[in-house]
Amino acid sequence: MVRTIIADYTTALTTAQAISAALFARARSGQGQHVRIAMLDAMVAYLWPEAMATLTFVGNEIDPSEADQGPDLVFAAQDRYLTAAALSDDEWTGMCRALNRRDLIDNPRFRTAHDRSIHAVERREIVSAELEKWAAHEILQRLLANDVPSAPLLSRFELLQDQQVRETHILEEFQSEAFGKVRMPRPAARFDRTPARVRAMAPRLGGDNAAILQELGYGEDEVARLESNRTVRHQPTDSHGR
Repeated sequence: MVRTIIADYTTALTTAQAISAALFARARSGQGQHVRIAMLDAMVAYLWPEAMATLTFVGNEIDPSEADQGPDLVFAAQDRYLTAAALSDDEWTGMCRALNRRDLIDNPRFRTAHDRSIHAVERREIVSAELEKWAAHEILQRLLANDVPSAPLLSRFELLQDQQVRETHILEEFQSEAFGKVRMPRPAARFDRTPARVRAMAPRLGGDNAAILQELGYGEDEVARLESNRTVRHQPTDSHGR
């Protein structure tokens, strides 16, 4: 439901996980190794369990689209869009109760998950028509009360004011010398013994040149010479911090 380059990010996370595993293996064995990761490899592995599992059994492949249970995704309420899913029998019963459509609970077309998959198009049409009768906040409260996984679809600006985002302090503000006050997410993984935190802003192009060169053994005069003859460069900052 997010329009972004998920393949890039998924591959990056897979790479980070692979590096951690390789470092762990080196700590145990004392030997390093070359790790190779391709975006295609990462995405096939990422999609396989949910989107392509019916291609697992050689000789007995089933078209994934035919085996799909048809999970519900995005629906329109009176005033905004929301998401609501009812895959299990209990969730379907809860949705029918929330929508005041108890007659659908024992309807033979929707009685089991298999039945609801076969009649997925009709089921979605009915659910869509029923949800459009409600204001989003009203039906979301009813869905929640009936244990139906659901949530409003937030714009990216609305995310900044979301109650859970604010109370869990997912977003933090920092003061940047170049840009003033900036907003960034805190590290997603939260360690109780070694908590992670944002200690500094990401450097601008060439911002770490001097520190890296000095770490490599270059003196201040040598660093200044390399910068003056433009062997190493950095991104200049204008009067507006750009």
